[in-house]
Amino acid sequence: MLRAQKKCKHLHMGTVFFSEAVDLPRKRIQFWTTAIRRRKGCKVSVNLWNSQKKKAKVDVPTRDMTDEDLEAQLRLARRDYRTAKKEHEQHQDAFLDTLDKKVRDRLHRVEQARHLGMVARAINGKLDSLSVLRVEHNGVQCETQAAIEAALFPINKAKVHSSEDTDFLQPPFVGVFGCRGNEAIENQVLQGTYVPPALASCHAKLFLSQCTLPENLPSPTLRSLWPTTAPLGGKPRRPQRAANPT
Repeated sequence: MLRAQKKCKHLHMGTVFFSEAVDLPRKRIQFWTTAIRRRKGCKVSVNLWNSQKKKAKVDVPTRDMTDEDLEAQLRLARRDYRTAKKEHEQHQDAFLDTLDKKVRDRLHRVEQARHLGMVARAINGKLDSLSVLRVEHNGVQCETQAAIEAALFPINKAKVHSSEDTDFLQPPFVGVFGCRGNEAIENQVLQGTYVPPALASCHAKLFLSQCTLPENLPSPTLRSLWPTTAPLGGKPRRPQRAANPT
């Protein structure tokens, strides 16, 4: 097992935050790598060529370029990527500022939860009993129980509160349905007579419109055929069948 783990390829993903300033040099690296492979005689489909060239925003014709020019463009794209990678957090903040406030806040919460999840996955030093001995948090080794709980508490809290940004836990629905539901409003939704507030999102309105009961659903009064009381220490009795006359 240890030999297989040593030979397998490990993927280190999520270390560079996404932004247009980082994504454009990465796409140019892909395009110029494809251009060099094509110049060497490798088969490159037309759709892949046009797609990568459009995403990389390359307007210069590559037919008249020499092999040295292609290598120079690849080195330039890699240099731009390394430069943008050093300030990827600032580039992501600038990129998120261009989005809508509601979308920006949701993405900030997702990124924070993802970062806390990466910290939780970095837990090491487990015994056979799966008890945690130490936790690495922000470059600091936490070895005592109090320090480990202080590091893991925000992670668990973020997981518990990860659903608070949904439409039904925010105004105006949280005032209508409440945190534990509203039976009268729920019946209106099932019957198709509930009218959502005007400030509700289109996705929530579409969801509520699909929550009506189908017409061929059995009537709930059939449950009355089964007794609701049970004998002491036993299961509810089913209605007995009539004796066979034969």
